[in-house]
Amino acid sequence: GIAPANLSDNTLIATGRFEAACSRQSVSIEPTKARIGIDVARYGTDNGTIYVKHDGRIWRHKQISGQDTNAYRAAIIELCEALQAQGVTDLQIRVDGGGGYASGIIDPLRIDMSFHTMFKTVRLHEVHNNGEASNKARYADKVTEMYAEAAETLNGYTIVNPPPQLEQDLTDRRYGFVNKSGVTVRKLEEKELIKKRND
Repeated sequence: GIAPANLSDNTLIATGRFEAACSRQSVSIEPTKARIGIDVARYGTDNGTIYVKHDGRIWRHKQISGQDTNAYRAAIIELCEALQAQGVTDLQIRVDGGGGYASGIIDPLRIDMSFHTMFKTVRLHEVHNNGEASNKARYADKVTEMYAEAAETLNGYTIVNPPPQLEQDLTDRRYGFVNKSGVTVRKLEEKELIKKRND
């Protein structure tokens, strides 16, 4: 027989799981907590994105063209004001550290007291995809661990108005197993391999 279209081999986020997250009715989950993830554009026609996870829903807040970190900070402050109005008291922001643009977003926010007083708890993270995973017994690096965490989150959260490219970005990246210091762990394939596979 032919495998169904929603079956994903060697991917941390299965197509079926993504589609279920897009179609389910959202339910309230930890309404006082919000998480913001930022991927800064790196070159030419590349677009950066700001995603939000809050109260059972995940959505893209904004797409930004170019590397102007001021534009990202302005969008973040606007978003945080809206989240504060919705009762958020615990905020975490993660910025992709690749390309060196994360510090232009995180450093000014660290010293902006008006921003910090908006929430009871604020944590800012510069994330390096090739950095060490928290669970070194299962994952080779931080990006593999983050994909696995995203897969678990999609079991309960609803993706609202997903952009066309999001499904492929999440479900098309395969993983394999590597030996790291004598421990067999999962590792996502490099983006260059995905591009070659899809050409």
